[in-house]
Amino acid sequence: MRENSTGDPSKFWKTVKSIYPGKAKSSSKCQVFEIDGKESTDQTLISNVFCSFFMNIVASLKQKSILLKDFAWQFPTSITKRTESVFNFQFVTNIEVEKIIKSIKRSKATGIDDLPPGLIKDAADVLSVPLSHVINLSLDTGQFPQEWKAAKIIPLHKSGSTTNYDNYRPISVLPIVSKVIEKIVHKQLMNFLDENKLLSTRQFGFRAKMSTELAATLLLDDIRKNVDKGQLVGAVFVDLSKAFDTISYSKLLTKLPSYGIDGKERIWFEDYLFNRSAQVSYNDVLSEAQQLKSGVPQGSILGPLLFVLFFNDITDIIDTNIVKYADDTVIYWADKDVTNLSKILTNEMAKLEKWVDENELILNAKKGKTEVLVFGTAQRLKRQSGEICVQYKGTKINTTTSYRYVGVEIDSTLNLNTNFELCYKRASGRLRLLSELRSFLDSTTACKLYRSMIVPVVTYCGILNLKPTTGQSRKLAALHERARRIIGMRSMECSVLSPERSNIKRACILVHNILNNDVCDALQSHITTHEHTKTTRNNKCLATLPRIKTEYARKGFHYMGAKLYNNLPIDIRNVENKKDFKEKLDLFLKME
Repeated sequence: MRENSTGDPSKFWKTVKSIYPGKAKSSSKCQVFEIDGKESTDQTLISNVFCSFFMNIVASLKQKSILLKDFAWQFPTSITKRTESVFNFQFVTNIEVEKIIKSIKRSKATGIDDLPPGLIKDAADVLSVPLSHVINLSLDTGQFPQEWKAAKIIPLHKSGSTTNYDNYRPISVLPIVSKVIEKIVHKQLMNFLDENKLLSTRQFGFRAKMSTELAATLLLDDIRKNVDKGQLVGAVFVDLSKAFDTISYSKLLTKLPSYGIDGKERIWFEDYLFNRSAQVSYNDVLSEAQQLKSGVPQGSILGPLLFVLFFNDITDIIDTNIVKYADDTVIYWADKDVTNLSKILTNEMAKLEKWVDENELILNAKKGKTEVLVFGTAQRLKRQSGEICVQYKGTKINTTTSYRYVGVEIDSTLNLNTNFELCYKRASGRLRLLSELRSFLDSTTACKLYRSMIVPVVTYCGILNLKPTTGQSRKLAALHERARRIIGMRSMECSVLSPERSNIKRACILVHNILNNDVCDALQSHITTHEHTKTTRNNKCLATLPRIKTEYARKGFHYMGAKLYNNLPIDIRNVENKKDFKEKLDLFLKME
């Protein structure tokens, strides 16, 4: 290897690629694309057209919706501070860098530099020394290495015609070494934001101890509680067009000082964002490089966090309830009168309109995107006088009876039947595929596939439906029994919980986390410990069951989760350690 490295570089890289081949190259045929009115299979030309198409999507979108503004950043004259604390970079050691490098997955795609992740991982002890020096130099000078800003974009076909550029999704791959410095900065910045409580408690995206399931749980429980009081709940599900890609650098950098990110640190983020380039790789043929002019870097570690920061102040202008998962936003309010709901939500959308325009974002008001939904019991919805009418920019927003929020099909009565059937159908299809493949698999592998690829499909956000109908319970049991026959009874007996018991397990774990304050702030008081003055075995060991009037509310997690937790044996409920609680709970559910 040393001889090759000091001789012919091509021999060195040939040897490296033989050791670290990386992911298999695409063997797909080059499609015929229409370019300037002529059909072409020239891969270099196609990759360049793809690059121009992806780079101009946002500009074209903004030109149609808002005036395209200058991308140059200017420091604002005044900023409202959210904190007096100041964020400062901390230098890293060789050991910290080596640990991060060793955490890199070998399966990661290679960036434009063509450096295999496996090579970097295996050379962690050697590379950590010069890399930590480069990283500390970057943090000290406020400059991000230009070579680490170059992205390789791979067009991934979604659906429809393979010769239509609009049917491809751009997958951005950044150099592996850039992920190391981004992980370091992400950890330092997130710790600072959490310590100073600067992020909205209603933002469930890209944060520890938060998920789509918790966002949906909070939303649906809030709705059920208000409906239980005899009210209707009006909700606007807001959809932003290409939210991550339309983020304005100037707007983002303007907001950073209000979060204590100023001086050298702000300059570093400015340099991190600007002068980024991308090249499309189509059938392994690279296009010419083009400059990115907006949007947080796709495929990056810091991008999602910067988006959350950018989107954070939307809660400042909304006076009603709000739940966010990244840009998936729901604004909702409860009232007995649908006319009042219309007025209140229309006023909130007027505030949102101003915020969207100021931040150079684009709200997609089309049918199926931004829509209004009224929740209530079936009887209450029938008795409502008139229909809800919420407007945005003077136009009525489409009203619907169901909406797909964070992957969950929600309807106005929250019976979740449609969502269950969709999940069940998808899981059944995968089980049929597993049955066809079973003869090629050993029982352990087949069991792992069932547990990782089928059970999660039918149990996704399962804590929203902890009181399934008799028919739903039968279908879940039948699905599990089919899996037992396909995989083999013996291999299933002690390794996999049924879907219904998997939901019970996750619900009990979440209740345990809430009661032990090991959950996000938004859910810390969602369920409380039942306490009384008498000394009994169950005192301070049970969850408080809320007083419920309707079956509509009784299906909520805040009630059913607490009830299922209280049904556990006292020796399990008394376990405080999370790991021990999970183990005892798992054993109990398998033996029951």
